[in-house]
Amino acid sequence: MSTAVRPITPTAAHLRARAHGVAPRVLATAAALGSLGEAVAHVPVIEPHLVEAPYIGVGFVLLTVLGLYLAVRLVVDPDELVWSAVGVVAVLAVLGYVLSRTVGLPQIGERTSRPQIDARADARARQKDWNVLA
Repeated sequence: MSTAVRPITPTAAHLRARAHGVAPRVLATAAALGSLGEAVAHVPVIEPHLVEAPYIGVGFVLLTVLGLYLAVRLVVDPDELVWSAVGVVAVLAVLGYVLSRTVGLPQIGERTSRPQIDARADARARQKDWNVLA
């Protein structure tokens, strides 16, 4: 099995990027950094959430693992499926954040008026994903 990096196959996102003068490799790298930031931002809150609300903790573990995996795939082999997965993960993470801060989620207590410290870094990472996908 070869470890060489394959050239990026043009996707709809790449074609839009080229139309705006952005190279596909730059686009993939920016999305990878956003995905990596999203993963790293959730590491500090995994343990407390596994204790307080296990389903949220497991969700953060999955988000972290997927973020790391997708960051690597975006750099090594960004195909249509990877780009779609990045979009789905970003949308689900934003949806979870909005629900936890508005209507609240079971077992995690009052979070609607007290955002977590890590929320700003996480929001910036998601914004990079959104900017790249737009």
